[in-house]
Amino acid sequence: MVQRDDLVESIQWVSTADELPDEGVTLLLFCPEASEPVWPGFLDEETADGCVFRTASGSIFEGVTHWAEMPAGPVAE
Repeated sequence: MVQRDDLVESIQWVSTADELPDEGVTLLLFCPEASEPVWPGFLDEETADGCVFRTASGSIFEGVTHWAEMPAGPVAE
């Protein structure tokens, strides 16, 4: 049986104004203007014009204000 403690993980959101993630690492992305504001994705590249974030399917995801590391998920038994 899974214990309640195994189901609870804390997600720490980081502002893109404060820190950027490493490129190519799968993350949770947050865009408050999107119809679905949270998506899995990654930072594709950082350029002089800004950052290019993409969803896991490869689509450009504009307006990302925050990112978080992916949760680890439940412990395998």
